[in-house]
Amino acid sequence: PALPVLDDGEQAFQPIWANDLGKALAMAVEREDLAGRVLELAGNERTCTNDVLDRFQEITGRSPARVPVPTLLANLGTKLAAFAGIGLPINDSQITMLEEGNVIGAGHDNALTMVFGIEPTSLQAGLRLLADALPEQLPSEGFGAFERKRYWADIRSVHHTAESLFDVFRENMNVLTPELLELGAEPGRDVHPLQEGSVLTMRLPVRGHIQVRVEELTERSLTLATLQGHPLAGIIRFLAE
Repeated sequence: PALPVLDDGEQAFQPIWANDLGKALAMAVEREDLAGRVLELAGNERTCTNDVLDRFQEITGRSPARVPVPTLLANLGTKLAAFAGIGLPINDSQITMLEEGNVIGAGHDNALTMVFGIEPTSLQAGLRLLADALPEQLPSEGFGAFERKRYWADIRSVHHTAESLFDVFRENMNVLTPELLELGAEPGRDVHPLQEGSVLTMRLPVRGHIQVRVEELTERSLTLATLQGHPLAGIIRFLAE
């Protein structure tokens, strides 16, 4: 997959983590002394599209191609899409904000810290949280024909119950899966202890990296679901009986 980048991708902006903004709004409602004031809120770090994509590449292990799109063409495209009723992940107002530089200006206070005393979530931490929160991409949302495949192994004459054998598999999953898959936690994360909600990355031959989330984990089973951001979609289930 490829990602469109506006012009050179160096337009500055200063993002704020949604939870930090929510806390500030909740506090503002209860502060009568703030009535009528205009407050500027942002995170502590300035960034740009290229920097965010570089960080996501480090977090997810994926590096899609970047396609520069001229501002004029992007504005025209968003207007035509809006006229045709086609939803896009960006609109012309957001493009304008990027062009103008969406940051707190020199000499202006960041109300998040100066007024509300909230320590901003770092950009890196916020992006990691965002990557973990990506919604699942179900098989019906993938491209191509739907396929169902089953693989199994009959293991005999072992001193393990189904539960204890599955424990061995779960603890050594990254070793027991084929080496070419390079299954493991996201860069900078530990795969252990594996638990529901954990996000893993695997490399598919020829098709690049793909992320999966642990949807179900029991004494005998493990279910993984692909996340959005890759043309392939599916459910993977490991079961001991």
